[in-house]
Amino acid sequence: MQVTLDNNEIEVVIARKNNKNIYFRFSDDLKLHITCGIFVTKGEIIKLIKKNASKLLKMYNQQIKINNNEAFFNYLGKKYIKVEDASIKNIYFEDGYIFYPNEIK
Repeated sequence: MQVTLDNNEIEVVIARKNNKNIYFRFSDDLKLHITCGIFVTKGEIIKLIKKNASKLLKMYNQQIKINNNEAFFNYLGKKYIKVEDASIKNIYFEDGYIFYPNEIK
């Protein structure tokens, strides 16, 4: 199932379990995972998505921010770009980059 929130096409994955509540969360691949009871219909889920669209967009943007931060390494308040290099033996910092070997021992 697909849902459009603020011009963003979002894939929805529904997991039906034996519980009373409905839970929304975004995964690393930016899919909306919904955990709900067995007897909850798609219409009710769509109604809840539309009702909570602003909160879901906030969660979506937060997950995008988290995914973007994984490319960087934060150390003592500075952001460094990670560079993996097989030819070096030690980790070192240089001009906003952190160079590290393939396998850190």
